[in-house]
Amino acid sequence: MYIKNKENIKIKAYKLVKLIDKAWNINYISIEKSIQPIDHQLLSFININSKEDIEKIQF
Repeated sequence: MYIKNKENIKIKAYKLVKLIDKAWNINYISIEKSIQPIDHQLLSFININSKEDIEKIQF
């Protein structure tokens, strides 16, 4: 896995799906049923790419 990720970095393949090994046992959950009841505004899923994005967040 480590070597595969190093190769992806070299070829600038930064997508998260490239980091997930197909052999992993992934469990998908419903955002509406499982997460939204405890995080009404879904703040857990804010996309942060820059310092400006961080500055926009208000808690």
